[in-house]
Amino acid sequence: FLKGFSKQPHSIVGSAMSLLLVFRTNTAYTRFWEGRCQWESVSDYLRDITRFCVVYRAQLGESNLKRIADLLCAFPVALKHHLEGFMGPDQEEELGRLVDPLDLPGVLSAVNRPNYIASTLMHIIVHDVAYQTDAWTVRERLLLCTIINQLSKCIGGCERLVQTPVPLHYARHAGRFMGLFVLTLPLILVDDMGLLAVPAVAVMVWCLYGVQEIGLL
Repeated sequence: FLKGFSKQPHSIVGSAMSLLLVFRTNTAYTRFWEGRCQWESVSDYLRDITRFCVVYRAQLGESNLKRIADLLCAFPVALKHHLEGFMGPDQEEELGRLVDPLDLPGVLSAVNRPNYIASTLMHIIVHDVAYQTDAWTVRERLLLCTIINQLSKCIGGCERLVQTPVPLHYARHAGRFMGLFVLTLPLILVDDMGLLAVPAVAVMVWCLYGVQEIGLL
């Protein structure tokens, strides 16, 4: 009963399934690379702001400089928590060690903490640093605010990656397609391999579903 099944159907649909898996892995790598680029942008903008503040340290004042430095240190941590969806006591304790006590209540009460930190940075630059002729003018303010604005845009880019998974219908169809393929695979292999078809199918299932899991990134 288990012998004599044609291998032609599996040969035909195997190519289609390969395309599905290749698309999944390519999509996963694209998402991974875009996430890496977003994180690189966050790092670069934080360094730019830090460098700018060091150059204008005297104009900013020590108190404002410390607040800015604490917020810059807290931004990537708050962004990580925001993307992971964790807002519990452990996350609050971690931020409490980084953020200035003056800004901590607002950061912890904010729904979007990294966005609040970016807004606070801009508020310090615009309102808390006094205008100084030929030292701290509108030009310096606009330049630093532009960098902070670019930093805040990275939040949206990261949120897009997290909130846009692989389309549900595609994932379901690929999963059913693979399930049907591996379910009928023993019927094809048993004629040539006998009982060895059992470990062979197990290895193939591990490989195929491993590739599918990679595509879930």
